Formats: sequence, C-alpha cells, structure tokens
Amino acid sequence: MGPVGPRSKSTLIRPPIPPSAQPASAAWCHHRAATAWPGPSLAALRGRPLWNTRAMEVFDKRAATKLKDQLHGYFEYILYDVGVYGCQGCYGCQSCCCCCQGRCSFKCLNSGLFFASRYPIMDVAYHCYTNGKGTDGLASKGALFLKVQVGSTLQDQRIVGYITCTHLHALEDDSAVRCEQLDMLQDWLADFRKSTSSSSTANPEELVAFDIVCGDLNFDNCSSDDKLEQQHSLFTRYKDPCRLGPGEEKPWAIGTLLDTDGLNDEDVSTPDNLQKVLESEEGRREYLAFPTSKSPGACQKGRKDVLKGNGRRIDYMLYAEEGLCPDWKAEVEEFSFVTQLSGLTDHLPVAMRLMVSTGEEEA
Repeated sequence: MGPVGPRSKSTLIRPPIPPSAQPASAAWCHHRAATAWPGPSLAALRGRPLWNTRAMEVFDKRAATKLKDQLHGYFEYILYDVGVYGCQGCYGCQSCCCCCQGRCSFKCLNSGLFFASRYPIMDVAYHCYTNGKGTDGLASKGALFLKVQVGSTLQDQRIVGYITCTHLHALEDDSAVRCEQLDMLQDWLADFRKSTSSSSTANPEELVAFDIVCGDLNFDNCSSDDKLEQQHSLFTRYKDPCRLGPGEEKPWAIGTLLDTDGLNDEDVSTPDNLQKVLESEEGRREYLAFPTSKSPGACQKGRKDVLKGNGRRIDYMLYAEEGLCPDWKAEVEEFSFVTQLSGLTDHLPVAMRLMVSTGEEEA
C-alpha cells in the first residue's frame, strides 16, 4: 500500500486471519469502537457482528495500540495513528512558523482517526485541514478516505465501497471554518474517487455499492448558531437518515452529546441504565447537551417547545444515493444510538445498517 498522503503517516495492521463475516453493517463510534448491531432506536447491544468500525479522538498512541490489540481478533485491517506532526507551514503564507493570523501550523497531535475493517482496504488517502485555529489547530484534524472491497461477482468484477471519516473544527462561533473544511472534504473526496476508480462505462471492472461520510462534525441540526453548516451542500450530495431538512430533525433522532455534569451519575453508569434514561424525554433533558442561547429564558422554552428533549446531535453517518453502480440502490435498514460505552465517553456512538439492492434482485 502506498503512502497515506504528503507529510503524513499512519499504521496499517494486517493479521493473517481472513475475514469470516459477510458485509452487514457499519458503525461510527466516538473515542472507542462499539461492537453493536445497529437497530432502529436506542440500543445497549453487544456481541453482535459488524464488518467495520470507526473511532475518533484516539490521539494517544498507547491508547491506540491497546485499542488495536483488542480489536485485532475481529478485524483484519486496522488503520491508526493517522496524521501529520511538527511545523506544516501556515495556511496562506506557507511559511514555517507556529502561527499566522490565528491559524496554528504546528501539529503536536495526530488526527485521532481510527478505522478497522474485516474487508481489504484497496486505497487510502489522508488530508489535513489547512484552516485550524487556536488550540484546536494543534491536532492534525482532517479527513481519511478509504476504498474497501466487500466482494466480487461471478464475472470477477470487484464490489467496492467508499468510506470517509472526519473530525471537524470544535471551537464555537467558527461556523465559517467548519464550512471551509466541508468544502475541502468534498473536493478531496471527488479527487479520491476519480484517482482510485479503475472502471469505465464500457468495461466496468468495479461495482460501487456504497459511499459513506461519517464523523464528529461539531455542529447540530437544531442550534440557531449552526444554520450555516446545516445548509451546506454536503447534505444535498449525501443523505442524513436522522434529519428532515435544515434545522428539522426526524422525531426519533436524539442528541449524541452528553452533558458532562452527569457522566458519573449512577443512573447512567451502565449501558442498560443509560438506555433506559434516554428513552424518556425527562431523562434526555437531564443528561443530553442542548444548544446554548443568549437568552436563558428562550433557551428553556426552546427545549420544551422546539427540541422536545432531543438534544444536540453532532455525530453523523451520511450515505450517497448517487454515484453507485447503475440500478443499484442504497437504503438504511437500521439506525441506532448505542449506549454500550456508557461512562467511557461523552458521546453516544451511532450505528447504521445499509442495505444495497440491485436491479437483478428487483427483476
């Protein structure tokens, strides 16, 4: 496998054990990997198979190594320690200094992105966002692009899928920075698909089954302060299973960011307890983070009348309906908010089961 990208590094683990499960589901997790089969609602599930998982904020190399060792028996391909280090040159002036116009160029942490799969990684690329600001710019946050092979046809055509993992700028009041990063992500993804495609209309060597974008985007679909991101063109290219439109969530969607004040409460100390709490509107109001407001009174009213206790959902799994093999269709069969990692993270992992139907199956 070639290099991940210019001035970048990563580690790919390939144990000799071949994959033993068929592609069934994909999961996005925050901080650590959740072994959960996706379902249509809250779930405290464990011990079910999945074919790939992604994690983030795995900045510490020792933690990454331990996580890799724990997942090694389940996934044949593991990619971790992805990022760049040291002085990278400032965005705009391209000089090798530590900071220019508030944009930090020195990277002391990797991207924190972590990917594990049962199926072969055919191509991979990583790009570091060039507009990081303040303390958030000290980490080499970026986007990890992967092409995996999940099967083949009787005619020896490869069945492949594209997965993009990312972690956007976290600082508040920086909507423009996040939108710039989403612009970069879309451009990089288009280049990645073009450079890794080996098919033509006349001679299709590969059949694209899915195209997924996932990660902590650090904005939600209900905060008035996040309107700019909510209307980004990414959501016209990729579909969000949890939203009806900009600023409007589906009734069953809940926030994925927990209120840190209650993380150690006994009521949410186990997966089953957290699931039980979050199934009630009162529990969600108490333990989920909600959008802030300059008017405290309006904020409280907004929680009751607008948000209905659902909280901030900043962790996403998006899928494309276009750009796949002709006559093939991707649909979400199950979507879950997983409570398995209660007490270990301030985010709720999310999981999705994506089913792909072909024209032959419908005929």
